[in-house]
Amino acid sequence: MGVVILVILYLAYQFSFRHTLVAIRLNGELSQQQEGDGFSESSIIQIRRKSLFYKGVVKDYRIKKEDMDNRIWQSVSGMAVAKNVLISFDAAPLTIETDTSAVAKGLISKYFSLKGDYADLVGFLDTLSQSKGNGRLSMVKIFKPKENGVNQNGSALQLNITLIGK
Repeated sequence: MGVVILVILYLAYQFSFRHTLVAIRLNGELSQQQEGDGFSESSIIQIRRKSLFYKGVVKDYRIKKEDMDNRIWQSVSGMAVAKNVLISFDAAPLTIETDTSAVAKGLISKYFSLKGDYADLVGFLDTLSQSKGNGRLSMVKIFKPKENGVNQNGSALQLNITLIGK
């Protein structure tokens, strides 16, 4: 009877307990290595979230290539017309300085000046921010236009925006 019990214990050790003990030891070694690396499960998840966020941001800076100037103008002016906002044909003001490092990186910026009611301008900005392939808003300024240093009467506000893209 004693020999049968020893044979059963030996077989149980070979087929089950030995593998379990090896797995426990390996888990302990890997846990120590992971602590030494300074990474935890939550930090890996956070790194993945950051990566997804930055991929989305970089994707929004891309401008569709086919005739960029006309495409951006048509897209922005179409959104302006749909939201009852007037858009001007003025070029970028001379006071905006060109960022030479941005030009070297292939970044382009487009300036637009719009006029309309506050609700229409905000609706336009919402539509523009949700559009793809036009770049990202880098500057937004809403103000009451002045003529000769005096505020004009009326409800029309002016919106100046700059889109930047790659």
